Amino acid sequence: MTKKIGTIIGLVLVAVGAVAMWFCKIPAAEIGAFAVTMFGAGLACANLYNGAEKKNWLTIVGIAAVGIGSFVLGFFGLISSDTMVSMISMIIGIVVIIAGIISTAVGTKLAKKKEA
Repeated sequence: MTKKIGTIIGLVLVAVGAVAMWFCKIPAAEIGAFAVTMFGAGLACANLYNGAEKKNWLTIVGIAAVGIGSFVLGFFGLISSDTMVSMISMIIGIVVIIAGIISTAVGTKLAKKKEA
């Protein structure tokens, strides 16, 4: 659990930044929320990479998916003014983040199984 605490904090920061962008309509606050989202994405990706004991292509793809999903979550939350576009982009971002976390876990388990 102590290995995963950085990933959890990073994903919480991504969520906090996305929610802040949803509710704040002041341009400076939206930029700050985007920065928090991207900082959380970087923290989560770095800890996922360092926490993976065996790295293979599936682990790398999963980490990239977490970064891309966080970017989609933050960027389209920042630029969209339509509620429906914001909700669809947030759903897509969350799904990509979850898929990235699952593929990272599966990739690590497959690498361990292949080695044994």
